Formats: sequence, structure tokens, C-alpha cells
Amino acid sequence: MSAAKFTPGPWKLDDDDGDLAVYVMTGDVALVASRMARLGTPDSASMEEQANAHLIVAAPEMYAALEAEMQRLEARSFRHHLGPHYAGAGWVDDPDRWTDADDFQAWSGMRALLARARGEEVKP
Repeated sequence: MSAAKFTPGPWKLDDDDGDLAVYVMTGDVALVASRMARLGTPDSASMEEQANAHLIVAAPEMYAALEAEMQRLEARSFRHHLGPHYAGAGWVDDPDRWTDADDFQAWSGMRALLARARGEEVKP
């Protein structure tokens, strides 16, 4: 799995003169997105835009949580076979090596989501 190239969080949602704006709160504060939604507009389109903005702000934390869960699933499945140094080439991608098929399915789905978040082609 390649490293994420996006700006790490935390990201913050802020009112930018009536528009929602997403800022990255690392070192120098950087604007990620602006005019995500018009504040104070009660229509359903604006409410959806605000919900989208909140989702974008949570994305770095969700990415990190998925990475951590993938590692936990790997450790749980492989420690019974190989001890703490299970990470041999090809072992993790082989469904027959997993002790639980559901864990492999969950791990595979997470791997695909993280690849999409990095802008990589997702292989079936």
C-alpha cells in the first residue's frame, strides 16, 4: 500500500464570510476548500452541502481509523500462524492464509477504499 499524499489533519470547518471553508490546521494554516455551502440558507441543497463539508473535514481521521483497523485485522489473523513478524510478501493478499473469511473480506474492502482515497486504481 502506498503512502497517502493528502495533507494530514486535523482539518477544521469554518465560516468564511457566510460560506463554509475547510482549513488544514498544520503549521501554516492552509485553505483546502471554500464555498462548500452557504451558511444561513435553510434549503435542502444547502443542508446537503453542509453535510458534505462535515464529511470532508472528517476524512483524514476516517482514513487513519481504517488503516488502524486493517492492521488490527492483519495481526489478529496472522499472529496465530506466524507470530508478530507475519508480514511476508503475498501473505496478506492470500485469502487462504486468513483465519477468518469475514476478516479478509472486511480488510479487502478497506484496502480498496484507502486506495481510492489516494487516487489509485482499485483492483477487484
